[in-house]
Amino acid sequence: MTCQTCASEFHLECVKITKEEFKFIRESKKPWYCQTCVRARRASLNDDSPIPARSSSTDSGKAKVQRDNPEPTMQKMMDAINSLREEVKVSNDAYIRKLDAHTKEIKDISAHLNQYSDLIQQNTEAINGLRTELMLLNNGVQDLRDRNKALERKVSTLQSIVEDMDQSALTNAVEISGIPVDQQKSVIELVELVGRAVNFEINKRMINNCFRRQGPVTASNPGLMFVSFISKLDKDAFMSAARRTANLTSRQLGFIDGEEIRIYINHSMTYAKRKLLNMVKTYKRENNYKFVWTRNGKIFIRKSETSSIIEIRTAEDIAEKLSKNDQQQQG
Repeated sequence: MTCQTCASEFHLECVKITKEEFKFIRESKKPWYCQTCVRARRASLNDDSPIPARSSSTDSGKAKVQRDNPEPTMQKMMDAINSLREEVKVSNDAYIRKLDAHTKEIKDISAHLNQYSDLIQQNTEAINGLRTELMLLNNGVQDLRDRNKALERKVSTLQSIVEDMDQSALTNAVEISGIPVDQQKSVIELVELVGRAVNFEINKRMINNCFRRQGPVTASNPGLMFVSFISKLDKDAFMSAARRTANLTSRQLGFIDGEEIRIYINHSMTYAKRKLLNMVKTYKRENNYKFVWTRNGKIFIRKSETSSIIEIRTAEDIAEKLSKNDQQQQG
């Protein structure tokens, strides 16, 4: 900025004038005065007071002329007032422009905030919509889970019914393990030997079917013999006689040569029941149960001589019934 009076130049930052104010002053061709010149002009107004009167007549006449002629003092006052007015106007115009600029900025910010508010509202509505959809999907998934569990229970029930029917077909059948292979005797003759060993006379008319199951037959593992009785009464009588005979071995059947093999007589079971029986036996060993046995294709387990007898029908019974029984006994 260049002072109109002293022609001194100043940086805008030093005289605290913004670029907008500088642009306005230059375009409007308004005079600008530095602070030093402004203070000097104001001080000159105070220095224009009347000169005191002197004793000589000549001086008195001059003083009278000066007192009667106030025009120079009034002119300076008017110039100063006009200068102040111009400064005030420039300042007001600058402030008005600043205010307009700030007002515009505030309006822009307000518009942006309104726009962001609309976007936030839209996003909020979209999020709420997604939440609703997720809730519906979760409810649908839960419903499917419930239906799946119900179907699993039905399948398990139907599976149990089918297994019971398969097992029912083996009601009159027994399985005998440990009978050595004798090429001179038929399977029925070997079964008759077992009957005589347990004091139950078996003849061919009692037997519906009899065979040795296929498998790797060795001296220590001669395989399993399947015997199906025509009458359930004959089968039950044979099993009762077998239970009364303790520690039946191949020596009692007349097999003198070779290793003495323990002979076991059990109710015949389906593959699923046999698999379940192995699971129950494993649970017995790992949880200190004392008894596991089968009767007519049914599996039973007992913790001790004084505890209750539990029938195991499915694999789920092992987790549910036995775990519950263990908790009750611990309590």
